[in-house]
Amino acid sequence: MVSTSNSRTSLEDELDKLENSLTVQIENGLTGYQDAQAGCSIAQSEIANARGALSKSPPDELAARAALANGRKAYDEALAKTPGLWRIVNIYGLLWLAVFVAWSVGIGLALYGLRDNGDLSVFSQVPFWVPLYGALGAVLQGFTSVIFHVHLRTIRRIWLGWFVFCPFIGAVTAIIAFFLLDAGFRLWSAEGGANGASGQRDLAQVLVSILAGYKWGWVTGVLDKIPALKSPA
Repeated sequence: MVSTSNSRTSLEDELDKLENSLTVQIENGLTGYQDAQAGCSIAQSEIANARGALSKSPPDELAARAALANGRKAYDEALAKTPGLWRIVNIYGLLWLAVFVAWSVGIGLALYGLRDNGDLSVFSQVPFWVPLYGALGAVLQGFTSVIFHVHLRTIRRIWLGWFVFCPFIGAVTAIIAFFLLDAGFRLWSAEGGANGASGQRDLAQVLVSILAGYKWGWVTGVLDKIPALKSPA
């Protein structure tokens, strides 16, 4: 009984993935190509057939698996009938990866240019490399996001703006994280715990900047906890 339940859950998950991918690619303009329209219609019909087979009592898993296979085949055939450039952008995500490669090269060149100018700063207090490492963390986040969605074939064209500007958001969150970390080091120093810790402090700031760019929610989570720290027990 447990095995049957797990099998049905697995089938439903596969149907959800197929349906989600099909929906996303239709949003990206898949049905705008006449040769792909028939395949999309067949895929949608087979997904409905599979769900209908699973809703029976008892569920007809064999029929559901057959419909799922037919739906995948029709979907793949529809994708194959689109222009190569469309597939490069919407299926393989090469445009988005190219954006992040360009960002990586730009950030790398900027960091290389700072190797002899480590005293440059932003807002007179923040080392210039802090937002750069934050932007690099955001680029890493973008890479992993693209790879994940390429695997599922769920890249949305409307995400281009986010992919282009996410390094700026990473830079800002890295600056915020720098001030939080700097405040912690100042408190530690006041308590006599910063002796010989200059190298550790620089390394911590680099790592925290990258983490802040890669995982913005971590920074906002820390900020949310600050009022609680100030409030009386």
